[in-house]
Amino acid sequence: SSGINAESQSVSPVSKVQDSTSVNTCNKFKLKEWTEFVNIENTKIQCKVDSGAECDVMSKAVLDQLKVDSKIIPCKTVLKAYGGTELPLLGTCRLKCILGKDEIMTDFFIVPFKARTVPGRNGHSALIPLL
Repeated sequence: SSGINAESQSVSPVSKVQDSTSVNTCNKFKLKEWTEFVNIENTKIQCKVDSGAECDVMSKAVLDQLKVDSKIIPCKTVLKAYGGTELPLLGTCRLKCILGKDEIMTDFFIVPFKARTVPGRNGHSALIPLL
């Protein structure tokens, strides 16, 4: 799932797999995004589940919806999207996340553009197995 950045992506038929083995039965199909709701600071937020994500990401717009006093702490981290494109970053913000009976404080990287909230395997990883 770490290679899927858009809401859906077309996958072309595979013509060769290892030397001479061919797979001709694959037609084009759509892969849908896996999402789950997570309670973040007492607000249900739809999160994109991406077990390959290396950090927790949230847009500034979603952070503003939470109406919390948490401050964005500037950082020198460079975020890169799948494929290597550098992403602008405002900083990090520590937020309380609850899924079921499990609660975790997690540091989200806050970005200044529209983006899905993504729990990554480094901070929010305790929640990923529960999803």
